[in-house]
Amino acid sequence: MAASTSLFKFLRPGLRPQSADIQAAAMWGVAATTGALWLIQVY
Repeated sequence: MAASTSLFKFLRPGLRPQSADIQAAAMWGVAATTGALWLIQVY
């Protein structure tokens, strides 16, 4: 992911998010959205 690493060039190398971290955050977002929609669904 060259595009994502260029966004984080201002961070120290140890603090830069890895592609797996970004993917995990996206999956948690999908899970949270799905759970919220499931909780507020209208019958």
